[in-house]
This record gives sequence, C-alpha cells and structure tokens, in this order.
Amino acid sequence: MEPQSARYPVVLTVAQQKGGVGKTTLARLLAVYASREDLLGKRVLLIDFDYQASLSKLSLNGMKVDDYGAEPPIHPEYDPEEDVEWNGRSSSADIFFDGFAVPYPVELPYPIENLQILPAHKAGLQRVEEQDRTKLREMVINRLHAFLSDEDVCDNFDLVIIDTGPKDSPLVRAAIRAATHMVIPLTMEAQCIDGLSEMLGLWRLELSARPQNRPLDMVGLVINHFDARYSTHNAYLSQLNSDERISPLLIDTILPRRAAVTDRDTKGTPAAVTFDLPRSMDIRARSLELCAKICSVLFPEEAERLKTLEPDDAYLLANRERKAGREASADESSVGVEAPTADAVDTGVQV
Repeated sequence: MEPQSARYPVVLTVAQQKGGVGKTTLARLLAVYASREDLLGKRVLLIDFDYQASLSKLSLNGMKVDDYGAEPPIHPEYDPEEDVEWNGRSSSADIFFDGFAVPYPVELPYPIENLQILPAHKAGLQRVEEQDRTKLREMVINRLHAFLSDEDVCDNFDLVIIDTGPKDSPLVRAAIRAATHMVIPLTMEAQCIDGLSEMLGLWRLELSARPQNRPLDMVGLVINHFDARYSTHNAYLSQLNSDERISPLLIDTILPRRAAVTDRDTKGTPAAVTFDLPRSMDIRARSLELCAKICSVLFPEEAERLKTLEPDDAYLLANRERKAGREASADESSVGVEAPTADAVDTGVQV
C-alpha cells in the first residue's frame, strides 16, 4: 500500500450497502455545511460513485438522463477551440481512465463558492467495474487514492466527500481505500441492521491492512428515520446500544422520522437549504448538531468553533439575490432544474 502524503486532504466516505437510508443526502448535507463561508468554510470536493447519480442531479443543472442512465452536462469552462482533446464532459469515472476529471461548480439550489463535484456517469462507472479482474486492484481500488494524492487536488481541496452505491463493489472498495474517515448511515430495519456487520467488516479489513501512518477513522453510525412509536425501532436501537462493539460507534444525534434525511430530497426539504430554514425547526437544529459533531472529528482544530456555529442570514440573502440575477439573465430556452428556496420549500419533510 502506497504511503500517504502529509498534504493529503481529509477524505470522508459515506457508505452503506442498503439503499434509501439517507446516504446521498447526508453526503450533501455535510458538504454544504463544510463549504459554506458562513459555516465551516472549507474547500470541498464531492465525488459521486452511485450509478443513480442522485447527488449529481441534485447539484447540477442539465444532467442528461436517458435509457443509459445519467450523463454530466457540458462543463461551464469548456472551450471547444482550446480544449481540442476534450469533449467538454467530465465525471468521476474519468479518474480511472486518465480522462479529464474536471470538477464542476455546484449550482443547485444556489452556487457555493467552495463546493465542487465530480458527477456520476452510469456508463462510465459500469465500464470501470467491468475491467478484467486482474486489473481491478491496481486500476480501481488503488487509483482513487493516487488521484486524491495529486498535487492539484491537495492544493485545491481541504475535504473530499465520496458518495457510494448501495452495494459492495470495486468502487466502494476504492472509496474506502482512499478514505481517511468513514461514516455509515443506517435505519432501524432488519436488512440494514443485518448488513451492518458486513459494512463494519470492510472497514476493519481495510484498517488492518494499513500502515500506522494511514489511519481510517470511523466517525460513527448515523441513525436516520427513527420513529419511537415503532416497537421494532426501539428494539433495534436497544440492540445496537447493548452491543459493546457497536455502541461506541453510535453518534448520539438521532434523526427521527419527522426530521429524517432521505435520498429522495427533491421532495420536502432539500439538504442544501436545510440550514436556511427557521431556527425553530427541528430538522435544522438536528442537522446543524449532527454536522458539527462529524466535522469536529474531521477537523479537530475546529471543534470549539463548531459548538456555536450558526448560519448567517445575510449569506442566504446574498445567494438568493445572486440566484435571481442569474435566472433573470438566463436564456429562456436553457434547460435547468428549479430548486426550491428556503421560503418556498414544503417544510413537512417527505419520507
């Protein structure tokens, strides 16, 4: 295993082998919290390794979706006259094929200066995983770590957050191999609880293979979609708390059903505007608390500041004005996805 540069960024992999547990939205929530100038203010890169490309579609205008899956839009900085060897599209799959892995600025629901994304491209990611098995370890599992060790990445990003697909795959193994930290969201359902030991097994397997100077810290397990009215939810939570191997890993900020984050946040409250909701709302308070706890592990030097960090209303107003100006000047024929602003969002979170 290659040594790790001292300048290597903090890399957080959000992983879970079951879908629908809030993995994608947790990645996005953390990215927004960590990058917004009125919050943590770090330079953040999102990497989408999920074929469904939910993270990409929620972050970019113009994601093309057809029978072959999602395809990224033309990059805003693409110049066909100067970039003669590039078709103007970039995706996370390009990391593995020596292509143009050029991050896009996140656009939705409003631009965040410090936040960029390498979007998913289903056909490209499938091609990555269909490589000859003898090439997988070198080409896939180790390649992502080498990419993130590149000087350009280290110079431009403080934090990389990787959203993975809902199954064990070479791309998931690559995301774990490249990570400095992991977080696992879970719901109180049999399939999710039963698969937790396997997910923790992947973490422990990777941890045991690493040299001491390349730790892989488990930030914790995020319990999402919890409903105290369900006896099964209470039983599973009690089971986790009584397991001496698992209980130390549980993050004590639990997201109940009424404030749950979901992978389908196109309905209800989008993760990116959660922090702009009224201070009285439960989802806002719990999301801030959860992100502060996770980011204090990622950046321990910021732990004290994170305890009192609050979104700035002036930041939201400035972004709304910038978004309104951009929309007013946009060509009427342009294709885009309209994202709700904080004052237009349905605050009854859909689950």
